[in-house]
Amino acid sequence: MPHPSDSKDLRASTPSESRWTAVAVCVLLAALVWTVFGQSLGFEFVNFDDPANVAKNPAVAKGLTVESFVSSFTHTQVGHWNPLTTLSHMLVSQFCGVNPGGHHLGNVLIHGAAAVLLFLVLWRMTSFLWRSAFVAAVFAIHPLRVESVAWVTERKDVLSGVFFMLTLAAYVRYVRAPQSPARYVSVAVLFVLGLMSKSMLVTLPFVLLLLDYWPLGRFDRASSGQSFFPTLRALLREKIPLLALSALFAVIQIIANWEGIVDSGKMPLAMRMGNAIASYADYIGQMFYPARLAVFYPHPEGSLPAWKLALALAVLAAISSAAFGLRKRHPYLITGWLWYLAMLVPVIGLVQSGDLARADRYTYLPQIGLYLMVTWMAADLCARFRQRAVLLGAASALVIAALTFSAHRQAAHWRDSETLWRHALAVDDSNPVAHEYLALAFDLQNRDAEAVAHHQRAIALKPDYALARNNLAPQLLANGQVEEAITHLEEALKARPLYAAAHNNLGNAFLQTGRFEEAIIQYRRAIEIRADFSAAEANLGLALLQTGRVANAIMHLERAIAIQPDYAKAHANLGSALLRSGRAREAVERLQTAIAYQPDDAISHANLGRALLLVASARDAIPHFRRALELHPRFTASAAELAWILATTPDSELRDGSQAVILAERANELASGRDASILRTLAAAYAEAGRFADAIKTAESAMDTAKAQPNKALIEALQTEIQLYRSGSALRMAQGGN
Repeated sequence: MPHPSDSKDLRASTPSESRWTAVAVCVLLAALVWTVFGQSLGFEFVNFDDPANVAKNPAVAKGLTVESFVSSFTHTQVGHWNPLTTLSHMLVSQFCGVNPGGHHLGNVLIHGAAAVLLFLVLWRMTSFLWRSAFVAAVFAIHPLRVESVAWVTERKDVLSGVFFMLTLAAYVRYVRAPQSPARYVSVAVLFVLGLMSKSMLVTLPFVLLLLDYWPLGRFDRASSGQSFFPTLRALLREKIPLLALSALFAVIQIIANWEGIVDSGKMPLAMRMGNAIASYADYIGQMFYPARLAVFYPHPEGSLPAWKLALALAVLAAISSAAFGLRKRHPYLITGWLWYLAMLVPVIGLVQSGDLARADRYTYLPQIGLYLMVTWMAADLCARFRQRAVLLGAASALVIAALTFSAHRQAAHWRDSETLWRHALAVDDSNPVAHEYLALAFDLQNRDAEAVAHHQRAIALKPDYALARNNLAPQLLANGQVEEAITHLEEALKARPLYAAAHNNLGNAFLQTGRFEEAIIQYRRAIEIRADFSAAEANLGLALLQTGRVANAIMHLERAIAIQPDYAKAHANLGSALLRSGRAREAVERLQTAIAYQPDDAISHANLGRALLLVASARDAIPHFRRALELHPRFTASAAELAWILATTPDSELRDGSQAVILAERANELASGRDASILRTLAAAYAEAGRFADAIKTAESAMDTAKAQPNKALIEALQTEIQLYRSGSALRMAQGGN
């Protein structure tokens, strides 16, 4: 029930009037949410965690299956264990696929539900309909909500928000109805569902204790002879099961994000404490003046200026003193203020994870406490004004209109990755994370020069920025700057030794320079750090294949496919390995799968042609060699292989001497006339075209080249073929099989 110091709403309403007014408020809240966030249905996924969590998450892409259900509970996503959030994305994918519009719609609907539930819970607890409505409206459309709603990855915010509100509602029912174990269990179950959406809800038991003070008034219900502390102890004992759940989920989250915590643990405690104090004050400032909001606020290098820290401390101390001093006349102040302070504790940076100083999304539930304080205080201050209804109504409408306009503009920055990060740089051009993720957006658009420039700018701003150095390396490798790439990757690993992706890329650099054993070491290290690293498994398989360890290569390539079934490169390399091990039929199956996932891979088409020659016929193989040459006109091996078939096949319908000559001459030119096998093919093509003099001359040239290698088998074959050409006969070779 409301505290005695609260005044009632401006006029009494009948229950029927209140119900219809509440329905109207709910509709208005839904309309406000849609006005601000409906635009997000046309937005793309952004490159900040969306790929790992949803867009390129194989488990999410499968929809709701037994396998994906188990995966949501047994795997973390980007250092977080939020199984219910992952399941919610799987549910969307079940009906909409991995379509950004469907996942954005899910966020909007869930956030709208959270806003409506907040209104209903506050109204139920306080009996103040319009104050509750205003708090819910500000919560619904404040610009600080944009990150939580417009960013698909932050489904965990809005989903945990719904379960937070439902837990509050269940707790109010438990307190006000005859208390029973069943009602308490319902509170605990909803709390667990919230924790499985986002572990930040670990502070919820403390919020319930604050609500016991105001507005539920459970401290006031103590018997006249009972002091404050015995009542407090009794209420704390009541929440021990909930506190135990909080402790359990806190431990789970620490384990899940241990790598991030370790990597950030080098930051001095004093620096983290200073940033925490400043962040508390900054969030308050952003609540009243939500300008220059960005997706990422970098942690300041070094200590904060003394004046800023002193000012933040003064603000926090003043508000704390006022809330405590006025707790009897205005108990909502101490409840709202401690709500805000306590709910931010898990994300305020004392236990640092990552390089961010603060984030808009962290205010999703904590700032409700501030909204309560301001709303109830404003109503109380205006209580003596005759025209308070007009004054408060006009002020509320103005605030909501301003917030709606501002939030709508802020949400538009989330349209796509480039727009998002350009806006972040407009807010702060010295933001290394914004430069890095804008570079990644340019990478996907093949805007290589712009991407490299932003990678380098990020590194210049933050020399130990492991992510930027790791992401720049593939660009350098593609440009042939191998040693520079290796230097960047080694620096990345100095800054972040447990960086699996950097170990994998360093392996790629070593592989490119023929340092196979060093590459294998790096790939194995990447897999030790991240057991489900499909790319490292596939690359290790390729390195082993190139060193002749075919059986081991097959094992690692099969592991890569088990982790990521649609991994085209792994299927292609496994097909190549199987072909080398004489398992041509299995190779055909793998190579066909690789081409199904990646139709324009010339090497897969060429290898499939070779495999089909062994298990089927030349007729089946020829289209794949032709396709390989269409995709890669300078593909020497495919030109030579196709020329050999056209020149030597026993099938007269397939033979084409003139085309064989064209292809063989192209292959010989690409090989600079120094490949004995290609010269042999050219000789066979000349013979099929009736140019026996050229065939003999070319075969003799091939013989000279073969003797220099030396290649005894090829020399013997050429001796036989030269005699054949001298007799005026073309070469015929059996091809294909059953």
